[in-house]
Amino acid sequence: MLLNKKKKKEKQMKIKYDKNENNTNFEPAPEYNGVAKIVDYTELKEYEAFEKGGKPVEKFRYILELKDEREAGKKWTVSTKPFRLSMHEKASLYKFVESVVGKLPDDGEFDQEDMIGKYCSIITEQTEVGGNVYTNIKYVGKNKTNETWDTTRVRLKDRVESPKATKTFEITEESFAKDIYPKKK
Repeated sequence: MLLNKKKKKEKQMKIKYDKNENNTNFEPAPEYNGVAKIVDYTELKEYEAFEKGGKPVEKFRYILELKDEREAGKKWTVSTKPFRLSMHEKASLYKFVESVVGKLPDDGEFDQEDMIGKYCSIITEQTEVGGNVYTNIKYVGKNKTNETWDTTRVRLKDRVESPKATKTFEITEESFAKDIYPKKK
């Protein structure tokens, strides 16, 4: 997913962290150019919609593990920008999936779980804005190497403190039509 220079700021996938009492030792991932593995996705979360009169929208993020280790046995992770549950060809989720796997399946169905374990090429960059450090994913593309590794990360849905399973969605003709022809109020 190569970024258009005119819309560079809009399309950056950002990771923001706040230094509060819950994560005082958190460090953002370093700048990186190499292979990453999609290891998890977050639960759906409501985000404000920026359209006129927009209602909150449910979105999720993919978590990518970098090949570099940050300490013995632990690897750096970064997350994508939030994705809406839409596989319309103009949707950012569609573009992300297409950039990682190439051609999308013709059956019109997609499950977030299908991306787990996929490898991709990634370029990240750190920036500091207002005292906060961001790791921006500048590029995500198809993995052209044969590099693989085992992950020790425990999936969010498998953690004891977060027993909720994440939601998945299926693209049907009806939901696809809603993406293309939204109801007018």
